[in-house]
Amino acid sequence: MLWGVWLAFTVAQPFSPLFIGADASFAERVLRTPYQCPLSKRAELGLRYLRMHTALELVSLKSLSPLDLDFTRLNAALDTVLKHGWIPLLVLESTPDPLAREKRRRPWVNPSPPADSTAWMALIRAVARHLLERYGEQVYHWRFETWNEPNAANYFWGSWEDFLALHRWTTRALREVDPALRVGGPALSRMDTLLLRSFLEMVQEKGLPLDFVSIHSYGSHIRGKAGWRPTVEAIQRAFAIMDRYEVSRNKPLWVTEWNISSGPGLGDSSLVALYWLNILDSLHTVLDSTHLARLGFFYFSLVDHIYREPLTYKGYLGLFTGLCEPKPIVPVLKALARLRGRWVERGRQGSMHWFALRRGDRWSLVVWNEAGIPSLFRVPWVDHPVRVASVTLLIGRGKTLLSLQTLVP
Repeated sequence: MLWGVWLAFTVAQPFSPLFIGADASFAERVLRTPYQCPLSKRAELGLRYLRMHTALELVSLKSLSPLDLDFTRLNAALDTVLKHGWIPLLVLESTPDPLAREKRRRPWVNPSPPADSTAWMALIRAVARHLLERYGEQVYHWRFETWNEPNAANYFWGSWEDFLALHRWTTRALREVDPALRVGGPALSRMDTLLLRSFLEMVQEKGLPLDFVSIHSYGSHIRGKAGWRPTVEAIQRAFAIMDRYEVSRNKPLWVTEWNISSGPGLGDSSLVALYWLNILDSLHTVLDSTHLARLGFFYFSLVDHIYREPLTYKGYLGLFTGLCEPKPIVPVLKALARLRGRWVERGRQGSMHWFALRRGDRWSLVVWNEAGIPSLFRVPWVDHPVRVASVTLLIGRGKTLLSLQTLVP
């Protein structure tokens, strides 16, 4: 009976690990010593993209008329990222002070929208031309976002209408330089149905190009409550809205910031891995293969983005500490990136959840134990039980278990 189930499901759903990138936080941080080792781990994690906030902070405005810009720091940051094989996703935020509507700023970013479109578009055109001149055709594979979390008062000192205008100016300026440049948004701090509809309606009405849609998702981290479900529901709602508009119907949906929480506390915990596996399992159940292929996640962040000496575990949100020590989710992401096959079965045994992939006669089975202690698990097609840890990967062929790998003790 079991092998009948295998055959029934092997044609249904290809597996995707879903993580395609990481968030570096502020772009200038990639130049710091604590980032160099984590940046080198890209291939091991199976990631491609690195999202870089406040990219415009690395462009020095020497003169407005005529426009004279110094790209030294931006070049250094991008050279560092490209050296390790990352594809940049540049967040075009932080208005240069002379262009800003507000005459105040924060130390690390100017959240004010620009005072007018002319100077802003000239700035964006100049940045785009410089990137193409220095880096050539590889820039066609990069991505650009207009601002970060424009619906959050901490990050954007303007109205929603101000952001829509800013996105129009930015998109048009980029495409005037080269129509092959890829731009998306709106990088919402949380999924908001009304704002996403407003954004897509504006983009479609104005005839603007749109290469991807982006939202952020941080969930509840209270043990015993299904805090991971809002992420799944947000993605379902986003796809339902995107599929209504021609401009976004077949475009990618990228969650360009994801973590268990938006603040410190559990970043070093194995709970992050359990939380993510519940999301991964659920999304492969509720989405069809077409939508799964359009979906991508970015981990926030690559390195603990708030750190003090000594650079050791402090519960922050990075994949790595400032000393390049991996968090418990790292071996899970590495293992998931290596898995190949089709999603064929899922189940639960008490506190243990599992899903299985099959490729030919070889199978892989991921088990995660929400009890947080080693427990006996009966593999459905193996005659004897095995003891599994918090997260365990089982690999076998037919009815033979070939290996058992403890990913999280």
